[in-house]
Amino acid sequence: MSMHFDKDNYRCSKCNAIFLPYKIDFKCPNCGQSIPDSDTKEYIDSIEDIANSMEAHKLQYGQYFPGAWNVSNIMDHIQSIIFSIFDALESEKPENKEKFIKDSLENNFIWVKQIYLKDHIKEIAIGVLEFYEKGKFDEIPGKKVEDGKGIYIIEDLSETGYRESWFNDFFGGITDRIKRCIRILKLDKLEDDLYDEVKAYTIKRGKISTASIQRKFRVGYNRASDLIEMLERRGVIENVGGVTPIRVLQDK
Repeated sequence: MSMHFDKDNYRCSKCNAIFLPYKIDFKCPNCGQSIPDSDTKEYIDSIEDIANSMEAHKLQYGQYFPGAWNVSNIMDHIQSIIFSIFDALESEKPENKEKFIKDSLENNFIWVKQIYLKDHIKEIAIGVLEFYEKGKFDEIPGKKVEDGKGIYIIEDLSETGYRESWFNDFFGGITDRIKRCIRILKLDKLEDDLYDEVKAYTIKRGKISTASIQRKFRVGYNRASDLIEMLERRGVIENVGGVTPIRVLQDK
């Protein structure tokens, strides 16, 4: 699923050029006519929207440009150009990213009658680069995990900056599968002051169970269950949750 935004094409009332008036005090990139601030309301979040779409695509496809992309408006057109630039940027890893963006727009695209869009898209791409430079794209959005059915899930909606409406629209709501992956991700980063003791106890005995953790360490079921999953995810044991006994993988 690719992430589009339903933004109408904005046309300059003077020269009829199409563009995104994405900020206050904006001027037509073709003729320089001032755009009324009231006209920018629909487009004011365009840079953030593009950044979010890139994060979503990287999450879903492993790259910014999705497999299929239909261009139906100027936003789609600009997104497609920026997607391809940032995919190339990550592949080539230039030292000067801003220069790379400028050179890409100068040399890799044919503008013809849309030459005014070159600098316009450059400004938008530099705005997206600010999100990129903050590390927002390093791991999308910070960490990912496969839930066994081929879908990558974000760690915690409240920590990502995603709007809940976007999350619901793109993933169809927080499903049980997503909840499960969120819990797994939290276990990956979870610290429990009993973990080292439980690990040593497990290796020494050569076996472990939720009940034995509860009895030995006098903890409740939920904490014991989390410790079991932590042991599994960190490579200490396997066969958690099955009918066969848990096997200890580490011997020291």
